[in-house]
Amino acid sequence: MFCRYDRFVICFQLIVSATALTTLNAQSPIVLSEVMFNPSGNENYNEFIEIYNISAEEVDLSGYWIGDGVDSDEIIDAGWGINLAPDQFAVILDNGYFENSTDYDSLIPPDALILTISGNTFGSRGLLNSAPETVTLFNPDSVPIAEYTYSIDNAQGFSDEKIDLSEGDDAVNWANSLVHQGTPGFKNSVSPLEIDLALSTVYTLPEYPSRGEPFSIIADIKNQGTVGVTDFSLTLFVDLDKDSALSAGEELLPAIMHSAPIAPGDSIQLSVEITDFKWNSVTLGAIISLDGDEDSSNNSAFHRILFSFESKELIINEIMYDPFVEGEAFSPQSEYVEIYNNSSLPIDLNGWSISDRDTSKKKIITSQEALIQPGGFFLLAADSIHFQFFGENENSLIIGSRFPRLNNDGDEIYLYSPSGTLIDNVTVSPALAGGRGIAAERIDPLSDSQSKSNWLSSVDLLGGTPAESNSVSKEIISSNLRLKLTPNPFSPDGDGFDDFLNIDYTLPSRSVIMDIMIFDSIGRRVRRLLSSVTAGSEGIIIWDGLDDRGRKLPIGIYIIYLEATSTSEGRVYSDKGVAVLARKL
Repeated sequence: MFCRYDRFVICFQLIVSATALTTLNAQSPIVLSEVMFNPSGNENYNEFIEIYNISAEEVDLSGYWIGDGVDSDEIIDAGWGINLAPDQFAVILDNGYFENSTDYDSLIPPDALILTISGNTFGSRGLLNSAPETVTLFNPDSVPIAEYTYSIDNAQGFSDEKIDLSEGDDAVNWANSLVHQGTPGFKNSVSPLEIDLALSTVYTLPEYPSRGEPFSIIADIKNQGTVGVTDFSLTLFVDLDKDSALSAGEELLPAIMHSAPIAPGDSIQLSVEITDFKWNSVTLGAIISLDGDEDSSNNSAFHRILFSFESKELIINEIMYDPFVEGEAFSPQSEYVEIYNNSSLPIDLNGWSISDRDTSKKKIITSQEALIQPGGFFLLAADSIHFQFFGENENSLIIGSRFPRLNNDGDEIYLYSPSGTLIDNVTVSPALAGGRGIAAERIDPLSDSQSKSNWLSSVDLLGGTPAESNSVSKEIISSNLRLKLTPNPFSPDGDGFDDFLNIDYTLPSRSVIMDIMIFDSIGRRVRRLLSSVTAGSEGIIIWDGLDDRGRKLPIGIYIIYLEATSTSEGRVYSDKGVAVLARKL
């Protein structure tokens, strides 16, 4: 005859040693397998306790009791019988569930046994959510055969589940359910599957391969199931459409078959050498396929391939280090750095970093794909106000606090590849080029980044050409060969030798309206040589080295800008040239 869970029973339980309880549990065919103490529905009706028959014999549950450490209830027939078959789950529901709730009706499978209790709720007043309670299962002889103190770190509607049903009730063998509403009457979500092959990681060796050089793709695969497996395939692909799935035409290689057995809990590595990888920057995908695998959610892995780069494959091409600010005569600008792709392949800025002279504070530019095409430009700006001044450009990133704030009187800018290799750096200062509201622009992408002769102040009317060809670039200066400057250098010192600069032009239109302006190295206009003058398709204009007031200009670099509008077509032609004004020492 079983007594209620009164003081006598409590005293009896206290003298049962942990060793004895473990031994009894090991001998018992019935184990605790799940506790729903904090249901998402009404707590008076939606708590449940699940038990499981680990034996090969049917067990009559008549006379079994379940308690919460204060009170206990007899387990009784709910209309489906009281005998628990081998390898069968039984869900013990609150007595009031059947008239007041349907939360688990669609979840409990037909092959599970449904039971209830003699009392209105489990234990004294149901299972607490505010403090852990110990759930104890007693056999008809009043012997505790299973006992578990549940955790209270679960989100509402998530039960505690036993991991290995054949092992004890220590906390390490229990975990929070992975699914809402738990798993009443069927396999616990935290229990190991019988057949479960997992692809844990896929990566490259070396971590940053050199473009055009062979490299290896490594896949780490683990048997997380409870039985040995064999005969699976590995498929490598490039995720060209970025849908995180293998699509037609994305296979990198034919599927690789593996036949050697993998024991439960064991891992293997598969390595594939790649000798002809035609993509520059892409996400690599890997999928394993095994007949009977019970969990396909862990069968794929992805890795963004980031290549190593040589010096000057990307270069710093333009720098606005001293922008106009709010309250000045012009609209406020933003600091920016323009990057130019000096290579023959697209380059992804994902993983690249930038810094000022404090190289200990390198900032990742972006963790998303940001491609720069060969010969293309990409702008990195500190503030979106940049777009209000210069206009929108799709090849731009506003990197905000990741932008290295630049000192107006001089600073360094460093550009690093994803592997941390320094690819380019520039020492920027007013002595190099640029100034208030004027960007420093590179002339030749192939020339030295640190050479002062390779930088000029922008001559663009806006003070810069972000994400576009530089106003002083070598390519623009020589475009279409319409403008020829001789002699260069010239020396307007009155000695009768090279005193004048010949501006020789050729245009594809017979009649044009022409303007010629001359700017100094920091972008200030010093001479309007021609203003809306009608001219023919070719000619020579002479500059004497004087400014608009007739004063001699100092030695230095000057930008000659020609703009002509066809009188018949309305088409505008423009070109720039660089001239050096020199004098004898």
